[in-house]
Amino acid sequence: GLLQLSNGSSQHASLAFQASTLGSSSFQAASDGAGGTLITTAADNDTSPEPPVLTIANTALTVTAGGSVGLGITATPADSDDAVALTIAGVPTYETISAPSSDTVTHQSGSSTWTISSSTGVPITGLTLTSSYTGTGHPVAALAVSASNSTSGETASSASQTLNVTDPPATTPSALPNLASHAPVTHLTALLDQFVAAGFHGEQSGVGQIASLMSVHGQQELALLVHPHH
Repeated sequence: GLLQLSNGSSQHASLAFQASTLGSSSFQAASDGAGGTLITTAADNDTSPEPPVLTIANTALTVTAGGSVGLGITATPADSDDAVALTIAGVPTYETISAPSSDTVTHQSGSSTWTISSSTGVPITGLTLTSSYTGTGHPVAALAVSASNSTSGETASSASQTLNVTDPPATTPSALPNLASHAPVTHLTALLDQFVAAGFHGEQSGVGQIASLMSVHGQQELALLVHPHH
């Protein structure tokens, strides 16, 4: 509000301010440069809805199992007297939301909704999602994000936006080892055939012996040394 009061050289004037009519008890007086006094009040008399501005940098994110990712969400108040809160719904039980220490994070156990609030006039940003997913699939969580202003006379909410989080990201399966290329397996198979052919034609003592040999590369191989008894 603005009130200008001037007085002549031989006259005096006084004015009593009432917060109930001007909206604030905080006033400032200064010279108007022409012998008068300029009195201002910091009252904010906005009475129209003021929804916060909600932005999401990337609406499709991935996070590794046991890892974290910045959500890139910002909720900005319309002016300095707005009390802004951010709501994120649809968060799976294996994901958690954290915010800078200056913000307040509210979440009830078992609920899929998280609420973050900041000081009056301060934007909400710097949110992080942490995953504890241990499954083998690649689930996608569709998070519903909205921001609201709870200031009296200005209450309003932004339109809800969707943020998709894949947890964990898809990976390319590694190639299976080629067991046939390993010499110990090949040798063992051939000698096993020899063992079977020679060992079951006589008594048990003629089955053969099993020994452990060292390959020329210094790796231990299992071989079946067959010594049939006649």
